[in-house]
Formats: sequence, C-alpha cells, structure tokens
Amino acid sequence: MVARSPRATDDDLTAKARIRNAALDLYARDGEERTSLRAVSSAAGVTLGLVQHHFKTKAGLRRAVDQLIVDYFAQTVAAVPTDGKPEEVASARDDAVRRMLEENPPVVNYLRRVLLE
Repeated sequence: MVARSPRATDDDLTAKARIRNAALDLYARDGEERTSLRAVSSAAGVTLGLVQHHFKTKAGLRRAVDQLIVDYFAQTVAAVPTDGKPEEVASARDDAVRRMLEENPPVVNYLRRVLLE
C-alpha cells in the first residue's frame, strides 16, 4: 500500500478549485497581466504558498484557467443529444453554448480580455 501524501487531501482539491475560480474571476475583470498571484490567493482565501504549491507559476495558473474554459465548452456541447438532423443538433449546440455563456459572465469576460490582449 502506498502512503498518501498529506497534501493530497480533499481540502487541497477544494482549495485548488477555489484558487482557479478566483483567478478566472480576477483575470476576467482585470486581465492576467494586472492580476498578481497574491491577489488571487487573497480572493480565494488561501496563502500565496498554496497557490504556488498547486500551480507553481502564474503560467501554470493561466493554463488551469484556460482548461476550465475548455471544460465549460466541452461539457456543454457533450450534453446535447446527437440524434436528429445535423442542423437540429447544430442549433441545439448553439443554444446550449449561448445559455452557458449567459449563465457564466466571467467566461465571456475572460475570453473577451484574452482576445483583446
């Protein structure tokens, strides 16, 4: 039996998600360049050391936020049934993505900032 690392607990996983979500919100509002890791740690309610433990660098945190955005789209598209005429499936996917974006303004704001920067 392999000993489990004390850092690999459910609390760490929850903190990791809080950090990533805080980064998304701050990057969407202020942009990545103007958001420090310290600001992210404060918004997530964790220490700067925990941010660095989970993501190592600001680039690592950005990759996690980018993956979250990809996951939003992938899960939304995957949830749409694929049976039916292709144009119906495409329309249903368009509607699902539109609803997802309406329900998640930080996703829209983050994408807008990334495209403009």
